[in-house]
Amino acid sequence: MNSSVYYIQIQQTELVYDSTTKKPSHVLYHLECCMNTFHTQTISKRYSELFSFHQQLVKEALHSGVELVKLLHFPPKMFIGNFKEENIEKRRMLLQRYFNQLCSLFTIEGPKPSFQCLSSKFLPFLSQFFFPSTHCSRHEILQMPNTSNERINNSLRKNDVYHVNMNSQEIIQTFQPSSIESTMLSLSAVTGGFYALLLKSMKELYPQSDLNKISQQCFKHIGVLKAREYLSKRTLEMELYQDTRGVVLVLIMAIFNASPEYVFQVEEFSPPCSVITLKGKDRYLRACHANGIAECIEFPTLTQFLEGAAEELNLSSKCHVQAIRLKNKEQVQLNDELHVRYVISLID
Repeated sequence: MNSSVYYIQIQQTELVYDSTTKKPSHVLYHLECCMNTFHTQTISKRYSELFSFHQQLVKEALHSGVELVKLLHFPPKMFIGNFKEENIEKRRMLLQRYFNQLCSLFTIEGPKPSFQCLSSKFLPFLSQFFFPSTHCSRHEILQMPNTSNERINNSLRKNDVYHVNMNSQEIIQTFQPSSIESTMLSLSAVTGGFYALLLKSMKELYPQSDLNKISQQCFKHIGVLKAREYLSKRTLEMELYQDTRGVVLVLIMAIFNASPEYVFQVEEFSPPCSVITLKGKDRYLRACHANGIAECIEFPTLTQFLEGAAEELNLSSKCHVQAIRLKNKEQVQLNDELHVRYVISLID
């Protein structure tokens, strides 16, 4: 099977609300765009932008005598119900099919014979749309080494054995993450989903359960475990702190390992008091919303994580963790994005 020059995957959709009316405004499609797995970029586009792109693509192809409209099936417009969850998911699937069709036209070995005349024009055109910060010529695109999948196959997946009736290359290209970023985002979504589904199952099996207390205890235990991992790095050259700075470093380590959606800013970093602000999509809140249990959980959930870390660092009796919301509850409910400042301080 030939490898495509492009790989475009819709990672997720986001329903955006009007800040004034609080009503749904439009849907954003977050696309992970890989150029032969060498250049990876995530972009966000509305349906209208993708539709305009498709129209321009078809128009340019007609000038070269190629009827792309027969090969690329772009999902039609919806005039009602386009903000319903099932319709958003249906359109996402149709758009993904469209991108798969589009990417299949151009391979590392060159475009399919019917599209030779489009190659010099379309490859830069596609690159400019999907990789706005990267401008490459057709020659540069085709010469980019396909290294990401090879590294994975040569290490973690080198001992896998496929049946003779299976197309291993097709399976790898379709299902294997194409970058570290996509792997982390996928694992993050799985972790959040597992957390919410476990709590949902608990509610179904034991209706009287206090899901919030269970969630808090879970995060506290995770904080303890991550602090132990932090302390296990004592043999390294970096100085390990067992004061409020250590609690912040445990959180940063957890973000690096499993919470790529968060952006952090450390505003204070001293033994008696450290302050860190987090902003970004909260995978746990998103998963709880999807499973109808968000109202049962008190967000943000990381307060107990930090308390667990402080306990493992022998600070529990003299450490206070305060979470300050920088977004009101209504804003958080709209887009599952948290903006919280955590103040970790030692009590005299």
